[in-house]
Amino acid sequence: MRNTPASRAKAARADRRCVIDFIPRISSSCVRACGRAGERAGAVPAAAAEPGFREEPASHQQVEGLFGQLADTLNEIDFHKGRAPESAMRKLRRLFLRTGLTEQEVRLLRGVLSDAQRMARLASPGREEV
Repeated sequence: MRNTPASRAKAARADRRCVIDFIPRISSSCVRACGRAGERAGAVPAAAAEPGFREEPASHQQVEGLFGQLADTLNEIDFHKGRAPESAMRKLRRLFLRTGLTEQEVRLLRGVLSDAQRMARLASPGREEV
């Protein structure tokens, strides 16, 4: 992959999930290298985070929906104060992607964002709550 703004943007949206199907031709050193790369990137297996907890990881679509709502909410509450939002969103994406969000966590965060959006609408003069 070439180092262009488009490729960097695509890499920033990657969610660091690595699935390795069993293929007899792949050496165990390749699998170990992939595991070490994941460790360096901050990936933590879900089982290691909370023993006995069997929550499904959030899908890529669910996490992207969260990021869209997060961006909308930050704009509605004027978080960026006139600055370009790209840098903050890039950092927030990295932060959330490192955690390996579960479906339940995505629903919880989206509920928090929905309440923040509702409060922003109530606080804005001349806007009605939807």
